[in-house]
Amino acid sequence: MNGTMRHILLFLLLAVATTTVDAFVVGSATAVVSSTTTTSQLSMVVGPSIAAEIEKRKNPKKYEATITSLMKRNKLSRKQAQDRYAEFLADPDGFALRAA
Repeated sequence: MNGTMRHILLFLLLAVATTTVDAFVVGSATAVVSSTTTTSQLSMVVGPSIAAEIEKRKNPKKYEATITSLMKRNKLSRKQAQDRYAEFLADPDGFALRAA
């Protein structure tokens, strides 16, 4: 491997390592930006309807019990309970922040 290729690989390695470490440092700009948003990166990839469908297929009895419980406890329609649970599944942290 020639010197130029080594420098490029070293630069790429440092860029990736710096970005990864920076994401976990509390005082970093990344942490400040992510703490002010109300949606997680996962929710940008997996929306509420997909998250609900995954949960429904993974454990249908638990999903149904949760929906029924939300309907009774909060006096919601089935659609409202499903939408609320789907929002929670897609972004639990954002859901809690919005509810507070």
